Amino acid sequence: MISESASGCRSHRAGGWSFHLLYSVLLLWSEEMHGLSDYSTYLFRIIISHSAHAHDGEPLLLSCPRHSTITVQSAIYRPHAHLAYCNVPTALQKILSECQGRRNCQVLVNSRLFGSDPCPGTIKHLHVSYSCKPTENKNRTRCEGEKMRLHCKYPKLLNIYSAVYGRELGEKAACLREEDEPPPFECLYHGALDTVKNLCYGKQRCLLFVNDQQFKNPCMPETKKYLSVIYSCVPQGLLKEADASFFQTTTVPQQTTSAGVRKSRLPDKKAILVSSSLTAYGYIK
Repeated sequence: MISESASGCRSHRAGGWSFHLLYSVLLLWSEEMHGLSDYSTYLFRIIISHSAHAHDGEPLLLSCPRHSTITVQSAIYRPHAHLAYCNVPTALQKILSECQGRRNCQVLVNSRLFGSDPCPGTIKHLHVSYSCKPTENKNRTRCEGEKMRLHCKYPKLLNIYSAVYGRELGEKAACLREEDEPPPFECLYHGALDTVKNLCYGKQRCLLFVNDQQFKNPCMPETKKYLSVIYSCVPQGLLKEADASFFQTTTVPQQTTSAGVRKSRLPDKKAILVSSSLTAYGYIK
């Protein structure tokens, strides 16, 4: 016969194991929720565009999360009066050279930073727009006269990080024959980013014609130009959450299959319950 004391000991031990099991489950759930919060913040920061501004004498700071780098989209240095003739044309090129491809960047704003000052004596401010490009992304390059197709598998949509048209200094591989020598100069049209975004952002697929009619020609005659685009494929739900205003005025892309048109739908919420930020790479590719 089992004594009451022995039975009580077993009940106490069983209760102890149940408590420890419950505690472990709650601990894992808490860590998972914290990881999900970090992951969601990371995805949000690499989807949306950022801006920073500073006045003369102030530091300007650009910053991106881990596993991503700065992609400068625009830079304007001018007085508050917005006088067109006071715009400093070298602002974009200078910020590109200082910050492009870095995770963090800080510059002290003053007229000497940008060379010649068209309006000396006026207090100016620097406004920079940039995005955080994930280290895992997609890159497409096509030569002048060709077509570029960008495509994401349903239900992911295109998010554009950078686009340039022209030719980088020293670029030997793109659109040159073996016997050709690259030109000893750089000519890039950074306005290509706005063009590509207008045609492709938030879509499942898009077609670009690489020519001077589609993009402004920044180069001398006979220069062999190309279009280079860096992008990623982002789940429709995340892009919609990060840029709700865009989807309020734009029809959400639908997928066409052999059976006809399938209605658009948000990704299964369970699919994003992950705590490791490294999983983001597979999720946005």
